Amino acid sequence: MRRLALVILLLHAMPAWAMRQSAIELPGPAGVTLRAELFLPDTPATGPAILGMHGCAGFRRPDGQVNALYRDWARLLTEQGHAVLLPDSFASRGQGEQCTMRERAILPGRERRADAIAASRWLAEQPFGGQGVVMMGWSHGGSTVMWTAGNPEGAPIIGYVALYPGCAARPTGWACGARRRPCYC
Repeated sequence: MRRLALVILLLHAMPAWAMRQSAIELPGPAGVTLRAELFLPDTPATGPAILGMHGCAGFRRPDGQVNALYRDWARLLTEQGHAVLLPDSFASRGQGEQCTMRERAILPGRERRADAIAASRWLAEQPFGGQGVVMMGWSHGGSTVMWTAGNPEGAPIIGYVALYPGCAARPTGWACGARRRPCYC
């Protein structure tokens, strides 16, 4: 029992996995400058870069800090050797959250898909993106993943992960349970 207590004490005393975080800007579609957060592991990246697309609330808290959901994912992914880029499709266009908007100004299959393609190209050109780009998204961002996968326009994306996308608004060619491109709703 004392050994277990000692192990727990040592684990709490150890520093958390270190990652570097930077606010950056990168060229977006149609002259838009995309604001983003870039998370890098403290050691050289060893896996594909991750392009994370936020949900309809954006990825920042009201105080401007990155929401715990996205920070935790960034920490988990950087621990595994991945660089993580979170472009802010809404703030980059002077918009706030889109969840409560009756008429959303920024759509997954339009602006967000174009943002993802531009951000993936930027990531692939970086030293930490040389092993490819995997696109991942949550909710509104998950729908963006599906739209981008359906029409990537030659984007250098090698994999797609859509977490709880809005399946009611899926792109043409996607059908729940279809064999070719499954989307399980």
